[in-house]
Amino acid sequence: MVQHMLKEQLQNQEWWQNKYLWAAIPVLTWGVIQGVDRQPADPVTPIVLKNQDRCEPLERESVRLGTFNIHGFKGRDGVADILRTEKSLAELDLVVLQEAHGTPFDIWQDDVTELGEQMQMASCFAATEERYWGESFGNGLVTKIPLNQIWRIPLQGTQGRKFRNALVTCFELEGERVNLISVHLDKRQDQATQLEAVIELFRSVSAPAILLGDFNARVDNLQISALIHADDVDEVISGDQHPSDKGVDWIFTRGLRARQAEVRELGASDHPVLCGEFEIIREDDPATTPVQVTHVLPDGSRVN
Repeated sequence: MVQHMLKEQLQNQEWWQNKYLWAAIPVLTWGVIQGVDRQPADPVTPIVLKNQDRCEPLERESVRLGTFNIHGFKGRDGVADILRTEKSLAELDLVVLQEAHGTPFDIWQDDVTELGEQMQMASCFAATEERYWGESFGNGLVTKIPLNQIWRIPLQGTQGRKFRNALVTCFELEGERVNLISVHLDKRQDQATQLEAVIELFRSVSAPAILLGDFNARVDNLQISALIHADDVDEVISGDQHPSDKGVDWIFTRGLRARQAEVRELGASDHPVLCGEFEIIREDDPATTPVQVTHVLPDGSRVN
């Protein structure tokens, strides 16, 4: 009798457990679907520069800037190695970054924050999209120099995914404000509209100004070509010194001149680092001429 009652109780318990399990399956399925679905990041969430105490005003007449699509720290060999990324960005004052990853539920550090910690630089992550209730993907920057306010500007998209933004900030150089615009643009149907918008923004801000990032557009793009040939705009790495027929990363300036420039290809990403040392152009300065670009190869050798 006792054994029969225990058996019946266990059967009832198993039945109730199964009932709750089946009831939970639709909820879990809905949660997974909602989590997988990409949503645009909230554009009004303030962009916070973390560890600002690591920043110090520039004491020289130039600033070293760069742009790098970090590809989630993954190199051409498929290996993710933050130390290679750090090495690729050595001695730069400020670097804008693309293809940085966040984490589900914002549990762990995003790539930009992690890189800032590794390099002992201030950092900010400007997500473009959210997945699994966390900022999952976007752009950012790391800096050693103080920045004024930072803005995230969403760019028009029509694909329901592949969300993009522009990161806008400014800093002081020789007592003047330098406006900086960082971008990562779509490579397909939204590219023309997004490129037009960021070029208009670049032209609307006061000089000195710099527009840089991953444009996903090559030299044969009509808008890129027009910007290259504009009288008031300098393309920092130009001509046969940079494989612009293949490259999609660009640096454009107004009111700034490059003292030197580098293309660093150390294998830390599927993109090179484009960087240079910049100074403000004064009214009595001679006409700007293209600088000799140094190529830094995976073995660390330097080729002009």
